[in-house]
Amino acid sequence: MRTHSRSGRTAAISFTAVALSTIALTGCSAGGPEIATINVGKIASEPTPPGTLLSLGDTAWVEDNASGATGEMVGVSVLEVNEIDPASIEGFSANAEFTGYTPYGVITQYSWTPASEVDGRKIEIDVLPITADGTLGGWVANDIGNIAIGSPDACGVKLPEFKSGSGVNVTCFVALSKGDPIAGAIYNGTDRNAISVDQSHPFAADSITWLK
Repeated sequence: MRTHSRSGRTAAISFTAVALSTIALTGCSAGGPEIATINVGKIASEPTPPGTLLSLGDTAWVEDNASGATGEMVGVSVLEVNEIDPASIEGFSANAEFTGYTPYGVITQYSWTPASEVDGRKIEIDVLPITADGTLGGWVANDIGNIAIGSPDACGVKLPEFKSGSGVNVTCFVALSKGDPIAGAIYNGTDRNAISVDQSHPFAADSITWLK
């Protein structure tokens, strides 16, 4: 695995990578607190403007242009950011390369208009973790193929079960910090699997921000 970390909040941010040994970030979510979905109301017709500051639980509307989508409007709601007990993540504390890192679960809900009652899409638009002063934290990714693996089980919570046709998907990924605690997240159009900021994205220089 590797952790990705960045400093700052503008397009000038550069990605760095710290290679970590491959371990399975797993845990037991069955006994954790249940996360409830929120009602985001009517689907917005226009995206949330760049630079918008939100609180946890608020919804921003962004266009989903991934995987061949044609600008479908998706609600992104960062619901919770919670510190995780490292002992609850199998292999975390035992791996010396994670020394100094504190894990956090970033729980996000995505809401959209389903195409039909059997629409099985699980839409997810990446957000990135930040501390209270806007410094970006790290996150756990699989070193093989650079595919993010943030298992919901590692977050220690019970996420709502996805239902086809619901137009709602709730996810959790493991964020990391060596200093100040993770206090929120940003959307700047950059994928968590990327190695650099998408400079061409309209939100790259002025992100949407969620903070506690």
